Amino acid sequence: DVPFFRLQGGTTTLSSDVKIGNRMEVNQGALLDVLGTVNIQQDGTFSMLGGTMRGSGGINIQGVLNWQGGLISGIGLVNVTGDVIINSTNGATMQASGRQFLVQKACNWTSGNIEFSDGALMQVAVGGVLRILGGGSFLSPGTFSQQAQLITYGSLVKEGSAADTNIYARWLNYGA
Repeated sequence: DVPFFRLQGGTTTLSSDVKIGNRMEVNQGALLDVLGTVNIQQDGTFSMLGGTMRGSGGINIQGVLNWQGGLISGIGLVNVTGDVIINSTNGATMQASGRQFLVQKACNWTSGNIEFSDGALMQVAVGGVLRILGGGSFLSPGTFSQQAQLITYGSLVKEGSAADTNIYARWLNYGA
């Protein structure tokens, strides 16, 4: 177990299964290659503050995913059993390419644009909620076959702000 893991720059490769106890940060200028499985323990936080996370490995977050900027790409699953906070810093766009995100609890989108491409998918599970608290756009550039999807089996709630929210992606709503 590693209690705290901060990437400030350069390239770090995780090629085998890793348990992070408390906190993991990917900052601007850092590149994280995930080839194994990364497990962020309960009450831990994975903060994507900039930089890039890529690779074929999955990431299981039992605590919080705090996404303020940067690119998350690759083919592995990002499974969040705690909360997701999407809050742009300095107007950054949160980008995902190819990855699947499973939100099992709450996703609080407070500000900024989200851009999913190359078939990336965000799925809000039954009992989960996508809470839109500010303005922004969920974007999916590319051809129809490459477009991202937003699938909600739980709830989608817009509250708190009168600012416009736009969803420019395939959205399948099976929830409330």
